[in-house]
Amino acid sequence: MSSEDNSAILKAEYNLLNGSPAFNVGRNQINLVQQYLTERMINDNRSYLKYSNTDEKKRTTITIILTSRYSLGQNARFEEAGFINKHDKIELNH
Repeated sequence: MSSEDNSAILKAEYNLLNGSPAFNVGRNQINLVQQYLTERMINDNRSYLKYSNTDEKKRTTITIILTSRYSLGQNARFEEAGFINKHDKIELNH
């Protein structure tokens, strides 16, 4: 893989190991990171949400929010924490 792809995978693993609640992903690496997280978490009780938003300069930002499979339906928890807004696009991943 390219050094950019390797960096994205290492960042994902670092955040998993440290129990980070969320981390940003480059638009070019989102598919790779999603594939990695899906394979990495297959035997866990964890999953993730992919949160996409467009900022005031029309740039797309992508954030991975790590969660347990049992709390995927509790978007209010993430709204309260300031990770998401009520009308933001969120994809649930199992």
